Amino acid sequence: MRFLYPEFLYALTALSVPLVVHLFNFRKYRRIYFTNVRFLREIRQDTRSQSRLKHLLVLISRLLAISFLVLAFARPYIPGSGSGNWNTDKAVSIYIDNSFSMEGTGGAGSLLEECKRKAREIATSCRPSDKLQLLTNDFEGRHQRFVSREEFYDLVEHVTLSASVRSLQEVLSRQEDMLNHSGAPGKYAYILSDFQASILGQGELQRDTSIQVFLLPAVAARPGNIVIDSCWFSSPVLSPRAPVKLVARIKNMSPSPVENISVKVYLDGVQKALGSITVTPGSSADLSMPFTIPDAGLHSGFVSITDNPVTFDDTYFISFEIARDINILCINGEKENPYIESVYKSDSCFLFNRISAEKIDYSSLKSVRLLILNGLRSISTGMSAELKKFLDRGGSVAVFPSADAELNSYNSMFSQYGMAGLMPMQQSADQVETINTRDEFFSGVFEQVSGNTDLPKVRNHFPLLRNSKSLGIPLLTLHGGESFMTLFPSGKSGRLYLFSSPPDSSSGNFSLHALFVPVMYRMALLSQAEDIHSYSVGAGNSIEIRSAEPAAAGDLHLVAKGGGFDVIPELRENPEGIAVFLHGQVSKAGTYFLEGKGDTSVLSFNYDRRESDLRCVDASGLKALAEKFPGINVVEISGDGDMAVLSDASAGKQLWKLCIVLTLVFLGIEILLLRFPPKKNISKSPEGRVHS
Repeated sequence: MRFLYPEFLYALTALSVPLVVHLFNFRKYRRIYFTNVRFLREIRQDTRSQSRLKHLLVLISRLLAISFLVLAFARPYIPGSGSGNWNTDKAVSIYIDNSFSMEGTGGAGSLLEECKRKAREIATSCRPSDKLQLLTNDFEGRHQRFVSREEFYDLVEHVTLSASVRSLQEVLSRQEDMLNHSGAPGKYAYILSDFQASILGQGELQRDTSIQVFLLPAVAARPGNIVIDSCWFSSPVLSPRAPVKLVARIKNMSPSPVENISVKVYLDGVQKALGSITVTPGSSADLSMPFTIPDAGLHSGFVSITDNPVTFDDTYFISFEIARDINILCINGEKENPYIESVYKSDSCFLFNRISAEKIDYSSLKSVRLLILNGLRSISTGMSAELKKFLDRGGSVAVFPSADAELNSYNSMFSQYGMAGLMPMQQSADQVETINTRDEFFSGVFEQVSGNTDLPKVRNHFPLLRNSKSLGIPLLTLHGGESFMTLFPSGKSGRLYLFSSPPDSSSGNFSLHALFVPVMYRMALLSQAEDIHSYSVGAGNSIEIRSAEPAAAGDLHLVAKGGGFDVIPELRENPEGIAVFLHGQVSKAGTYFLEGKGDTSVLSFNYDRRESDLRCVDASGLKALAEKFPGINVVEISGDGDMAVLSDASAGKQLWKLCIVLTLVFLGIEILLLRFPPKKNISKSPEGRVHS
């Protein structure tokens, strides 16, 4: 047993007062003469023993009453499992999970309201001088400080549901950071949540063992949930007035199967496709829905299902852009290749330009999507650095080396990217034997490739270095096993295509072959391949805008489709373009436009799908987790009476109320002894003697 205020124990010296009163009887007696006291002597002897017993009982009652009264002021307690330094000055951080899943109903109403009430009760149990911090999923700036108890109550009152989702490790890290800077000897962290399995991760936590952590699970009946998990296009290249297939992944997180659930696709305000799908319990299924995109430009829409009562994940917003023109630049060496120009000049969707290596303006590469190096004898260090920036921005580069290429300059450039280098040219006839149709580059190009297909022939080629060959993806392979066309991915979306044979007709017939056209087309089309621009609401990661010009990016605004939202985000220029940081300013799912001077991008924001998985870890599962990490305590808060359990776990078993009760009990005993003395039985014997 310990005492919260041990200095009050000095008041036990007051026990000497009743002792002095009872040991030294200061009552004065008056002598009364009586003619015959022989009959009274026996009565006096009998009553004296009763009086001594009564006085002794009164003394004991008074001593015990004073003792328990002093103990009550000293606040005795039995330390709990996580009490630590609870009874000293302390800092307390209380996290309230305000994600969408907390909208569920528990035994005392809404889970969020239940946790808010428990947070207020925890604050009430603290000292007025203790430091309190409130934390929610939003990680708001106003919550990143310690406040008084009254201000804490006000902050709790304004907590509402949020689209932000935080993992348990993120919450603990933020709490520990605040508590470790508090300077208080006692540090406590409370986490009030429904503890969805998705936010617990793999159950591995990095934490400070000097901080006592209390997990308070809120329990609710969980209904089943059907969710649109993600959407994507089956083809990496989107073309106007061409059929496309949008794939929607539907997850069934309920215990029963879902049959023929309707899925609708809306694009630019018009319903484009309708499908249905059956999903077994606890699994997902993909539904492919074909439709036609009418024209190039910016497009936005959504995919929707109907599922109650959980509806926040029944809509998945999509947005994408089809480039109206694909800008292609060919940097020529000593000779031009007329076949390259003829491929792109014949199609109006390509903007083809050519320039010699000596006249290139590297600033013009910002608008180029495909860069072709045609027969360059060498690559300078300056060009190598600019090509790296171009690839980092997501551009595509096709390299046709010259027959008399200086391999050292080429290999120096390739080594910067971790790519395969070239070995000296081999003067031997060969032929393309294999087309890698499994790669997306040739997806949908050929209906069927047979062994009798006429493929390009080569007279000489540059073999790739053997020790680096595995870094690339062979797209076209020669009969001898060497790669003729190799793809080297670079950065997030950059592509470098390396051809091992020079582009002139003296080295082979590739530029004259029928395969030349689809290869050149695919390189151009894939250079502008854009997937769906989808981001999570509240996510802290940046958004890369590849097409934005730095000069125009300073005036970018993020506006919502339909109005009512307009913010100026933080912008940072990097090698890949412009990085946009929203810092949680987008709180509602929907379609947004990033507008600048002559430049607009369309973005879609969806609610974090981690909240869609309503499976929660129960108290037994949390206790199993707590056993692996010292200092973590689990307290169930399913009912109103559980606050006593929480108080015992955090502050220890408080005994001051018991001391007050015992004080009153012994005072009552004293009053009874003084008010109702024992009765005396007095009678006369036959001889006339008086008995009591």
